Order: sequence, then structure tokens, then C-alpha cells
Amino acid sequence: MDHRTLRGVALAAALVLMPTAALACGSAAQQTHVGQVTAVDKGAGSFTIFDVQTATPITFSSDETLLEGLENVRGMVQVKYEHDGDALRAIDIRY
Repeated sequence: MDHRTLRGVALAAALVLMPTAALACGSAAQQTHVGQVTAVDKGAGSFTIFDVQTATPITFSSDETLLEGLENVRGMVQVKYEHDGDALRAIDIRY
């Protein structure tokens, strides 16, 4: 592979990956996490995602309406949250 082709491949890969990185956790002011749903506990009123930016599981408390159907979601979700003491409370989930 010549030098120009290699540079083109690297640029293309960076452009493809950039939107995913931009969707990952925003600034603290945005209070958003993005990841894959790994668990839903309707009894406890909570769910967990595997966060793409921190590569760790994050658990959110939530009301029943936001939890509805969440266990069937495939792919990434974007969770907007607020702090509730030491816990994170989901206020919106997009998928």
C-alpha cells in the first residue's frame, strides 16, 4: 500500500468513527450517556447500560414509562439524566 492510500484509509476510518465518539457522553452540562442496555430491573425501577466512552456499566433509576420496552432494545441508547443524590435518574431515553 502506498503512502497516499494509507493516509486515505486512515482519514476514512477517522471520519467513520467520529460520529460515534461525538455521540458518546457529552459534557457534564449535557448530562448524557450513550451505550448498550445490559440489564433492566422493573422491580427496582432501574436499568444499566455499558457506556461507550467510559467502557463501564452505568445504572440509572427510572420511572416505569421509560422502562417500558427497554429490555427489547437492540443497539445503542442515549440516556439524558439528572443527579438524584448519589444516583443518576434517567429523564429521557432515545433509541
